[in-house]
Amino acid sequence: MKCLQSFREYDKITILQREGLSIRKITKELGRSPSIISRKLNDLKYSITAENI
Repeated sequence: MKCLQSFREYDKITILQREGLSIRKITKELGRSPSIISRKLNDLKYSITAENI
């Protein structure tokens, strides 16, 4: 179930970022540290870039 939770978290992060929330506000919303949110945003950025190749 951890994988499913991770996918849900990625979805939430993506939605909150598109709504214009800062990393700090996303961390408060999800109860995670800024470094984790930043890392997940970088993971998302690289996965989207790889899909476009």
